[in-house]
Amino acid sequence: VVPLVTRQTQATSMAPPVRRVLVTTDFSALANHAIPHAYTLSRGGGTVHLLHVMHPQELPGGRHRQGPRDRRFEARHAKHVQACADKLRALIPPEAAANGVSTEVEVVEHRAVAEAIGQVAERLCADVICLGTHGGSGLSKALLGSVAQQVMASSQRPLFIVRPPVE
Repeated sequence: VVPLVTRQTQATSMAPPVRRVLVTTDFSALANHAIPHAYTLSRGGGTVHLLHVMHPQELPGGRHRQGPRDRRFEARHAKHVQACADKLRALIPPEAAANGVSTEVEVVEHRAVAEAIGQVAERLCADVICLGTHGGSGLSKALLGSVAQQVMASSQRPLFIVRPPVE
């Protein structure tokens, strides 16, 4: 999915090379399936930015802190953020560096996943946002998934949507 082209931005030449790819994961198998595609898009000198968005009150196991944050919560939460960053690093394909692709990992705390993805893409000047999504019925939301649909509706950056592998 690429942004609409206006008369002013119509190009008669090739699109610029993909150098910065933002790929997101919630650590599900479906989301992780998009990661190898992101590395393929940025071969030869590009950078893949692996992103995980988590709720600011999130704790391990998908639990959330109810009420004010205290020192005990802050310590557990910081440890969880670090664990998520480590999980992102574990998802880097071993051949990435050999193929000339560098990797950056980031864990962002935000209550709205799609909004956070858009903000990070803008900050990084991402050439492409790569998202894994589920297939299914003809309904747009069911076809793309709510986060992918929200990113597509709000971002002007090109999207590379990765559907699940065919079984």
